[in-house]
Amino acid sequence: MSAPIHPGWLGLNALLCKNVMTRRRFLPTAAAATLIPSLLKAGAREDRAHWNSASKIKHVVILCQENRSFDHYFGYFADALGAEGFVPKDLLYRDDAGKPHHPHHLMQFCDDDPDHGWDASHAKWNGGAMDGWVKAEGGKTTAIGYYKVPDHLYHMRLAQAFTLADHNFCAQIGPTLPNRLYLWSGTSGWNYLDPADTSSLPFNNPSLTAPPPLLTWPTMADVLDAAGLPWKCYSVADGSVPSAIGAFNPLIFFEQILTNPLKLARATADIGEFFSDLALGTLPAVSWIVTEAVVSEHPPAPPDMGQLLAARVVDALKASSAWDSSVLFLTYDEAGGFFDHVAPNVLEHVPAGLPQSGTAIGPGFRVPLFVVSPWARPGHVFKPVVDHTSILQFVERTFSTKKNPVHLATIDPARRELYSLVHAFDFGQAMNSPKLPTAKQLFGKARQEILTLNLDHTLAGCSTTLPDWLGPLLGL
Repeated sequence: MSAPIHPGWLGLNALLCKNVMTRRRFLPTAAAATLIPSLLKAGAREDRAHWNSASKIKHVVILCQENRSFDHYFGYFADALGAEGFVPKDLLYRDDAGKPHHPHHLMQFCDDDPDHGWDASHAKWNGGAMDGWVKAEGGKTTAIGYYKVPDHLYHMRLAQAFTLADHNFCAQIGPTLPNRLYLWSGTSGWNYLDPADTSSLPFNNPSLTAPPPLLTWPTMADVLDAAGLPWKCYSVADGSVPSAIGAFNPLIFFEQILTNPLKLARATADIGEFFSDLALGTLPAVSWIVTEAVVSEHPPAPPDMGQLLAARVVDALKASSAWDSSVLFLTYDEAGGFFDHVAPNVLEHVPAGLPQSGTAIGPGFRVPLFVVSPWARPGHVFKPVVDHTSILQFVERTFSTKKNPVHLATIDPARRELYSLVHAFDFGQAMNSPKLPTAKQLFGKARQEILTLNLDHTLAGCSTTLPDWLGPLLGL
């Protein structure tokens, strides 16, 4: 019998339900899904971006998906893109008995969830040897499965149409929330928290049996507020604990967000507001999109529906008046315990006085990063080393002015030596706006793979039904 959920989580969930669901009644996802096509057919409203920018970019959209490494998703066919990948026979991982195992093609679309906690991730990293993928799984080969080109409904086309970074690393050798905190706040709390052990932040995800964390350090949202720049965090949520707007939204743990109704409203915007903001010309300077459940790509959720969500977001952004001044960074919070053969160059270590002081923090493992913009080079592979904080540093560089500097002080100085994502753009090129398949066009194939093929190959715990809210979300 599992331990009961701590009342603090239930209280947080109730607060968020009250805040989110009240607004959702006025702008449900289904309504927004039907609103934007009609508005765009009539002519999208003029983009209202009135703020200064150092380049042609006035809107940065960050779509963070879940738990996939670069090799796991793209490594097998990376050479076809000009990216760094692997040949299965060249990679060998041994179990505790010394038996060798090579990476293998995943034959199902609904997968096991490898261990990606702090300890397991460090065991897999193994001091940079990158060879603990089987041992850390107790001999299972769960973590060394990969996909081929036909397994990707949309990703390959997106990479060919825009820019793919093949040396983008998650921020921390560890799990979800610490990595997401880096993508929203530049740190997982190493200089702000004083844990007695490694069971929770900044090492690991918090436990539902303990009180939820209450964090106080500055986030990028706070920095943008101080500079007078608008922001929002849009969420696709199924209403489950630990929050009504998604377990993967780190902003809900910050005191300055929870105690400020206006900030909380922007931190917990429904995904329907993203589509309506595009249609109305009110997309903010910086926005994050948080997903969960079947569209998050978090195992056992299949990759298919997450790719359809990406197609929906890209299609809506391209059809809006914000497109010519936008970039969408589509990335993954961490590798999810899946293998990668490229060792990170560790820049940050556990501070003195904390458990396991001196241990590597990160950057962590390689994860995919798409740079989707009319100013991103088509079919280009961005080679320099970057991590989650590089996206926040791009935000700083794009929107800083002498009068209103945008600077997030939580980012470790060593990470500021990473290459700038500004170089992933060519602002002198003709606008790149390629035709791509829509979620509606891809849905039939995805549905067949999940509901038909998975009946033969799926895990016992995988669902072969799709939620009612998925159709409206995808614009079907």
